[in-house]
Amino acid sequence: MKRKLQRALSGLFLLSLVLLAGCSSGSGLVGVPEPGQAPPGPPLLPATDAGLAEHVPAQIIIGFVPKTDARKIATAVNGTVLRELRELNAVLVGLPESSSIVGTIRKAQTISGVKYAEPNYVYRAFRIPNDPFFSSKQWGPQKINAPGAWDVPTGSANSVVAVVDSGVSSTNPEFSGKLLTGTNCVSPGGITDDDNGHGTHVAGIAAAIGDNGIGIAGIAWAASILPIKVLDASGSGTNANVACGIQAGADFAASNPGMRVVENLSLGGPAYSQVIKDAVDSALQSNVLVIAAAGNDGKATVLFPAGYPGVMAVGATTPANERATFSTYGSHLSVVAPGVDIYSTYLSGNFKYLSGTSMAAPHVSGTAALVRALHAVLSPAQVRSQIEQTATRLGGSGFNPQFGWGLVNAAAAVGTPVASNYGNVQVSVTAYTTTGPSVPGADVILWVGTPSCSGLTQVVQTTQTSSGPPGAGTAGVAVFNAVPAGSYCATAALASPSGKGATALPFAVTAGGTANTTETILPVPPFSPDISGLYVANSSSITVYAPGASGNVAPIRTLPSTFNTKINGPVAVALDSAGYIYVAAAGNPSILVFPPGASGNWFPARTIGGTSTRINSPTGVALDSADNLFVADFNTNSILVFPPGANGNVAPARTIGGVSTGLNSPTGVALDSAGNLYVTNRNGASITVYPPAATGNMPPARTISGTNTELTFPLGVALDGTGNLYVTNLVVNSILVFPAGATDNVPPLRTISGTNTGLSSPTGVVLDNAGNLYVTNNNVNSITVYPPGASGNVPPSRTISGGLVEPSFIYLR
Repeated sequence: MKRKLQRALSGLFLLSLVLLAGCSSGSGLVGVPEPGQAPPGPPLLPATDAGLAEHVPAQIIIGFVPKTDARKIATAVNGTVLRELRELNAVLVGLPESSSIVGTIRKAQTISGVKYAEPNYVYRAFRIPNDPFFSSKQWGPQKINAPGAWDVPTGSANSVVAVVDSGVSSTNPEFSGKLLTGTNCVSPGGITDDDNGHGTHVAGIAAAIGDNGIGIAGIAWAASILPIKVLDASGSGTNANVACGIQAGADFAASNPGMRVVENLSLGGPAYSQVIKDAVDSALQSNVLVIAAAGNDGKATVLFPAGYPGVMAVGATTPANERATFSTYGSHLSVVAPGVDIYSTYLSGNFKYLSGTSMAAPHVSGTAALVRALHAVLSPAQVRSQIEQTATRLGGSGFNPQFGWGLVNAAAAVGTPVASNYGNVQVSVTAYTTTGPSVPGADVILWVGTPSCSGLTQVVQTTQTSSGPPGAGTAGVAVFNAVPAGSYCATAALASPSGKGATALPFAVTAGGTANTTETILPVPPFSPDISGLYVANSSSITVYAPGASGNVAPIRTLPSTFNTKINGPVAVALDSAGYIYVAAAGNPSILVFPPGASGNWFPARTIGGTSTRINSPTGVALDSADNLFVADFNTNSILVFPPGANGNVAPARTIGGVSTGLNSPTGVALDSAGNLYVTNRNGASITVYPPAATGNMPPARTISGTNTELTFPLGVALDGTGNLYVTNLVVNSILVFPAGATDNVPPLRTISGTNTGLSSPTGVVLDNAGNLYVTNNNVNSITVYPPGASGNVPPSRTISGGLVEPSFIYLR
């Protein structure tokens, strides 16, 4: 009852201080991309489940902003948390068997705190059936000149190949003494032994013990092997498992800084997965080189994880240095390696021929382990550049989409380090201005530059801005890894709320491994020009109702409490002459200013907050005809006045405060046409009135107080066109109307109160041009509307009750 608002008005005027952090994903990130020569952007969500790539039925993955209650989100979509991917701020959610994956994802994307939602896709080992009639064995190491490399290093125990696959056989003598303690992401806590054979085959190519008189020799035979099981006995696994495995390799590298880790991913699928993208970013930032098989569809297609920024995509070649007919190719390809009839370790101590880009990738991973053993100071991007620039060119003197930079050459790769051709790019996405708030969850595309960043046609990489650590890093920043030196442009897009932007001019990425270029993109909110309506501050949102709204009607627009909006404990709302929305946020003491017509999970155009502002517990807000902002500060017994356009940690232009002012827990503020300021004092049970330009410890021009006034708990205040003063009286459920110029212990001109009025803890009050009176009722979640001249125990002419939660102050435009 009344205790709700009384409790809210105490201390910091706490009206629900819980900030539900959130941010919405850019484009869904869950569809199947079309074949193409360049890495695609995150695809749109299809219309039905039939448009999705292969996935686990009745399961989705939800990524969330740090400190969000993921279990509440799961419950909101009628699901349960099956598994937590804590380092990636994601959970695997189980759904009822009949659930629509697409429908559930669309629902999840509307929930505060959700960064993205996607199916639990199925990824499979990239393998072609073996041909047992080939008589030659292990032609791969000779083809990539591994024996020439072994004259320099054979690897090192501190150089680690993390085999993210079906596990590795622990009994095979080719791995004796070199298997580290790995991770089972299929059955957490279980052993990492291989029950399929694919992972053991991959591990043997990369790092089987050499020169031991038995079996075969891996490319980096002295390197350690970190078995990470993400595929089951059938050779398939989900993107939840794969992300878990990639993150396990990153965690190992972070916990063992003296070791140099290469992750081999001989697996994939057609679906873009944000949870795997986040895991890849985490690995790259943990000094891990990520190498993936390009795929076996034989087309110019981008499969994942090979298609993520920073991942080395490896294609397969034949003994004749031709592209294997099954090998996927395209502009994202890094290098190629032997991938046809590759002889390697298998289950039960056996050996077997297998073909596929799965077999090509560990040739490169082994080479990378040799480079990292010899040149431990090189970053993953530098190792990648070393391998690409020393590769044997095929199909021409430079890059070729069929072969990438060419056939990996291990002997040349372990030679003198060459200058890296790669740099990194960080694209910072902000709203409105270069100094505006950061924009998490925006889809950012890096393009080959044009002189004015127009007519862009060639995509280089696509990723999404982060919502903050862990993984992708700083909120509102998109990180692009291993970007070749050159000239680039960038674009950004945000689907909900919609907005887009682009760089005006190209920027340069310089070679050198650690070079970073930062560029700012400016999304533009396409809000409706119609800003008319009733603006209401609820306990955790700002709701806007159409003029004339009545009954259980939904608001036409809502600004919710989310990570983006920064709305926390909203108490009051007002608009300036241009329609900018000013929100007094008690939970994070500040004034948030939103653009005209702002709606949904958008960002404040500016924020007034910080120690210099002296904002401690803002309650009422009002603007004069010149757009000067007046803020009632409850705890400090002051009125703070800010000039038009005030932003950031700026000092007020003037302050009314001190014992002479008569201010005593000021709550509501209003101005008349002459610029006189009216303030309700909750604890002082008074209305104090100040002349224009009042400042400092000056007494009010007049004060309305005393037993005759009937003021007991005044909160909201408003004036009609003739200067009559309307005040909400919270405790006694009444509206008091005083005549223009009222002063001292004057009785009200009229009072609206009684059981018929519908008043219950009235808080805010406002009048329209016709003199109709609008009152928020905090205790019963309603707005009651009274005709001009209403008095006594009169029923409201209409009541608005939809979408209101403990409403406080109200504004009418």
